[in-house]
Amino acid sequence: LECAVFEVHEAKGIGQTIDVLLINGELKVGDNIILCGMNGPIISIIRGIFLAKELEELKGQSAAETHVPSVTAVRGVKIWARDLDYVVGGSFLYVLGPNEDEAVLSRQVMRQLEELKTRVNISWRGLHVQ
Repeated sequence: LECAVFEVHEAKGIGQTIDVLLINGELKVGDNIILCGMNGPIISIIRGIFLAKELEELKGQSAAETHVPSVTAVRGVKIWARDLDYVVGGSFLYVLGPNEDEAVLSRQVMRQLEELKTRVNISWRGLHVQ
């Protein structure tokens, strides 16, 4: 599975969601996922997957969004799950399978945050991304 987080935002009537690009693999409602969070790894369960109509944006809640039980790559989708408030945009989403080691995946997702911190410089003048 390869899945990148583009954006974290509040969707009207649902709460926090993430917009992701599923590059390869499959995501299903009920999958255990692990994501990079500002305060540590975030482990959650997918409660909903939403698709936009072709050539329409996912951002925000619209009548154009369709709830689906699963999705395969390549596709941009909106994911609804608990505890998505502090997910780091630009990081990757991983599915915690029955044979996956949660501690190993937790370290892997948090390495993404450490790498991001080396590329971003916050100063009194603003934000500089290299």
